Amino acid sequence: MKNKVNLKLVSNMLRPNIIADLDDLIHELQHLPLALNNAGAYIDASQITLRDYLQLWRSDFRAVTEHAHFRGASNYEARLFTTWEVSLTAMGKEDERSGTCAADLLLVLAFFNPHVIDQKLFECKLSIKKYRIF
Repeated sequence: MKNKVNLKLVSNMLRPNIIADLDDLIHELQHLPLALNNAGAYIDASQITLRDYLQLWRSDFRAVTEHAHFRGASNYEARLFTTWEVSLTAMGKEDERSGTCAADLLLVLAFFNPHVIDQKLFECKLSIKKYRIF
């Protein structure tokens, strides 16, 4: 009940086309919280519109579901993976060298228990280009 009230309050502040795009995004991601969180983080970080994200996501979703690896995969797996694919593809485009490193780091960290990764690792202000770490 609180969710409906909150959505109503927020939707009163949004333009109708944004509400329709948000509804489309929620529908496409089948209300999956992790997929919605990933999509929201990407939209926020890249400062693109919901409509632009939906176009990216739909294009990647078609490619993902046509790939042999995803034959027989659940909707959850394919939809969630597609949100990751959109982000990883964008990382590679931002900066060929550091984007690839960032994508590789995310892939490695995916195998770790998040409770044992020290946040200080990410608070370090080292510049990859300055120190030529890679």
